[in-house]
Amino acid sequence: MAPTSQRRQALQGLGLLLLAPQGWATNPPPRPAPPPNPEHSARWQGIRRSLFGDQALLEPGSALQLDMPARAVDAAQVPLRLQAQPLPQAGEVQALWLVIDENPSPLSMALTLHGPALAFVQTRVRVDSYTHVRAIARWRDGSLRMATHYIKAAGGCAAPPLPAQGARALGDIELQVQSPAEGVQELQARIEHPNHNGLALDPLTRLATPAHFLSELKLSLDEQPLLQAQLDFSISDPPTLSLRWRGAAQGQLRLHATDNRDQHFQQTLQLCAVPR
Repeated sequence: MAPTSQRRQALQGLGLLLLAPQGWATNPPPRPAPPPNPEHSARWQGIRRSLFGDQALLEPGSALQLDMPARAVDAAQVPLRLQAQPLPQAGEVQALWLVIDENPSPLSMALTLHGPALAFVQTRVRVDSYTHVRAIARWRDGSLRMATHYIKAAGGCAAPPLPAQGARALGDIELQVQSPAEGVQELQARIEHPNHNGLALDPLTRLATPAHFLSELKLSLDEQPLLQAQLDFSISDPPTLSLRWRGAAQGQLRLHATDNRDQHFQQTLQLCAVPR
């Protein structure tokens, strides 16, 4: 066989080898790295000791749920819902905490529940980098349960503030009550507030926007407390929250909000019957 023909056949064979499917079997594409161990977060371990000492955190099972995306579309506006159902042997939930490990201020929310208030919160949060997010609930018997979620997001705390929407005044509050299930009522609240975290640059001046965010919410019915929430600047702007309680409440529902500049805002809603 002529040398030219031999070279042609060798090159053809090499091409077939490169195109063969079994070539992928020897060098498959790399698999995505698994999420890091949630217990290896030094920041979380510090928060855990500060809030709960050496108390055990039990496996939540189906009793505690934390729902949010695996990857954020917008790290400054990440939807989040946490909820817990009472366990028959443990009683109702009395408190909830939301921790975002790698945010500049990890403890994003702490709720104290009263009377018929249910352990349910739906809101939007800022996420600064790839991180574990944790919901911790304390039952009436004192036991703690934790649900953990790993999310891929970056830059949510440094994102520029949203442009002003119309001429709405600072502290305007919109309240709406619905009945998502029999015997349950849900408040949907939107508070007109910039919720600046002090970390983002103004896109026009290129200067840091001073921190100005809601720090506390109180919800009551006929002056009887339903819940109290300590908030951090991790809540997205404008702040929106959904909260639930059990029973067909009637009377004056009041939402009172305070920000880090000691400004106070409130709105009331008269409940006359179970919403349909």
